Order: sequence, then structure tokens, then C-alpha cells
Amino acid sequence: REQALFNMAQIFIPRRLSELATTHNFSYTQCKISRAKTRWGSCSRANSISISCYIMILPPALVDFILLHELTHTIHKNHAKEFHAHLQHCLIKPEKEYEREIRNYSMFN
Repeated sequence: REQALFNMAQIFIPRRLSELATTHNFSYTQCKISRAKTRWGSCSRANSISISCYIMILPPALVDFILLHELTHTIHKNHAKEFHAHLQHCLIKPEKEYEREIRNYSMFN
């Protein structure tokens, strides 16, 4: 199952990340797909975005939420007020709704 998720993520995530970056005026250095089991994604100081292949178990709206969260880190490196304001500007629903919904998912299902 993990290899199938990894293969799907390698095809889908880089393309979707690029689409969202273009739409919302973000730039990043690279997109890596990982097998991380403790976090959905991360963004390095050099703006390299790493996304867990397990993101593929999520509904599309939550995938976009995570990708936008990491893209927002290319501008705001912490979770300060400015980060949340910028992220919210990119979202359709309030950020808290996505956060609440994502708690229903586990990488270990």
C-alpha cells in the first residue's frame, strides 16, 4: 500500500503544488515526496517542500490545505499571526475547519 501511495504522490503532488504556487504567487525550490509518518509536510529554510506520500489518503480539499500551508511557509517561516492571515487569504473555508477535519485522518489507517 505504501508503495502505491508513494507512486501516486510522485505523480500528483508536484503538479498540484506547482498549480497552487502559480495561482497564489508562491515560489519554492523543489518538491520532495517522502514516506514520513509523523507530519504531512514540511518546508525548509531554503524553501524546499517535502510532502508525505500519506497525503494521498486525504480528500482533495485537505491536500490543497496542506500544500498551501507549506507554500505559506516559503514566506512566513513560523506560525505567527501573519502566517495565518496569509494562509487564510488562500483558503476557501476558515483554517480552523480544515484543522478540525484533518484530525479525522491518520497516516496509520
